[in-house]
Amino acid sequence: MLTKLNLHTNHMHNRGAQYLSNVLQKNIVRIIIFKSVNIDVVLLIQALTELDISRNQIGYQGMFHLSNALKENKVKIIFLFSNVILMIDILCRH
Repeated sequence: MLTKLNLHTNHMHNRGAQYLSNVLQKNIVRIIIFKSVNIDVVLLIQALTELDISRNQIGYQGMFHLSNALKENKVKIIFLFSNVILMIDILCRH
């Protein structure tokens, strides 16, 4: 089961971040219950909990899409350092 995804240094830009955010919106924890005559089996399918998108070229718009996707998400750890958003887009917006 995939719980950690490392996309570190993949040359991801805003469009890639947008595609990733579309996938992350569907990242949920599912509980499946199998019922039988004498036994109930509970199967927990764990969702992605750790995402490393550091050292890419994700800018303001890409981070905007990701932040919206992660509002209701189960991802607990996100590595974002060394993306373009950290300085360039913030300075251009003000």
